[in-house]
Amino acid sequence: MSKRLLAGLLCCLLLAGCSRGPKTGQGFRFPLAGEPRTLDPQIASDPAALTVIQSLFEGLVTLREGEPVPAAARWELSSDGLRYVFTLFPGCWGDGTPLRADDFLFAYQRTADPATGSPHRQALAGVAAVTAPGEDTLEITLAAPDDRFLYTLAAGVLYPCPRAFFAGCGGGYGMEPETLQGNGPFKLVQWDHGKYLLLHKNGGYRNAAAVSPGAVRYVLGAAGLSDLKEGRVDGAQLSPAEGAAWPRRVTVEDTVTLLRFNLSREPLQDPAVREALRDGIEWERLDPLLPGVPTRSFLPPAAGIPSDLTAPATRATPGLGLPALTLLCPEGEEWRQAAHVILQSWQKNLGAYFRLEQLPADTLAARLAAGEYQLAVAPFTPAPGSRETLERQERELRESCAAVPLTVTPRIYGLSKDITGVEVEPFTGRFIFLNAKR
Repeated sequence: MSKRLLAGLLCCLLLAGCSRGPKTGQGFRFPLAGEPRTLDPQIASDPAALTVIQSLFEGLVTLREGEPVPAAARWELSSDGLRYVFTLFPGCWGDGTPLRADDFLFAYQRTADPATGSPHRQALAGVAAVTAPGEDTLEITLAAPDDRFLYTLAAGVLYPCPRAFFAGCGGGYGMEPETLQGNGPFKLVQWDHGKYLLLHKNGGYRNAAAVSPGAVRYVLGAAGLSDLKEGRVDGAQLSPAEGAAWPRRVTVEDTVTLLRFNLSREPLQDPAVREALRDGIEWERLDPLLPGVPTRSFLPPAAGIPSDLTAPATRATPGLGLPALTLLCPEGEEWRQAAHVILQSWQKNLGAYFRLEQLPADTLAARLAAGEYQLAVAPFTPAPGSRETLERQERELRESCAAVPLTVTPRIYGLSKDITGVEVEPFTGRFIFLNAKR
């Protein structure tokens, strides 16, 4: 099973009380690409918010080595696979108030209420009922057995919400430190909008003794090599060239570069056209020129799922009558050479002509996000999920020929030279820093 760190929170060690001891340990600074719209877990959906929320909250379940393990609670499952009984471990909110089962019940009620507009509502559609028969007992009954339900919970769809505190926020829950309570390893103490968010260690967290940093500052805005060199951040994503020259780095093989087809554009809506484009590539010429390691799998090595897929046999499909199409690809001489081989293959085997346009990475990403492309060479990072989910994603992509895998594209993250104990979560790029030390 793959190593996919979805929560990055240490678990299974209990605290008997709700001590609110002083902060200890060093402080660290990490970049946050954008400013969270809200830190209310029931309605937040932007990546920046989800990154911070993972440090402020702890759900019932997390993943370790790709498998569900207890986080805020242990559980038992009924023999018919329908009823989960969760027993909460002792824990506290950031203000020292004990964590209770009703906090998870209220979170579910808010998520299930259409008026909340929660992006997690559909993920919990298979839940038939949630009750809190005791202060530390939560029961969740499913409409039908679902062997992926614990993975769903581990994805953060049911972080708790304190009912009384929420009611006192007057609709502003999650918008400022004063209107937010978390039960995770850190608590929000300052939010200087447009600049940074400052988190301090939550002394009442059930596993506070295992949390090393005393404080973490999320610095708003993208960070690069210069920020690392000048000490403005303790971690940043680097280009391959920058990463090769930086002494402290983490490499994550969680991304595959694909040849993508815009399925909303003619004639690419036709599966036969997409298959002809795929099979018209002369792979024996292309593979030696591709940056990175050539692959035929949509799933990168970080997924931990072996693939025996091979390149399709090259075949000619003349007479398609294709119009002139444009292929977008990243800047760089390696990609220019590889793209020219693709276009030459198509001209030879499909009898059609194509244009090439090389773009900076951010411009290429913007064009793809806006749907302003026909053909594009671009990175693809799968969404986190169970082995079954990832295998299903690959099967659907392969069968629909929605894209063609080209090469594994590692992502490189530089770390401050004096830092240890920091990991990067595959598929999300979040820094895992609970064990960080200098």
